[in-house]
Amino acid sequence: AKTLILGIESDILFWPKDQERMHRSIPNSRLVMIQSDYGHDGFLLEFEKLTKSISGFYANAVSQKKSA
Repeated sequence: AKTLILGIESDILFWPKDQERMHRSIPNSRLVMIQSDYGHDGFLLEFEKLTKSISGFYANAVSQKKSA
């Protein structure tokens, strides 16, 4: 399955090192770490960065499927 792992670099509830470990454990996954001054709340407040990452991941997955 295509997997996108999103993390916030300043998150202290879901540590970046755990996101990186998950990424290494899932073959062909993609890890995107977002810079935010808001820590864990960045998932609520950095919606533009999150939307860009998710949209790009989805567009890439769809284009790969169409070319297959």
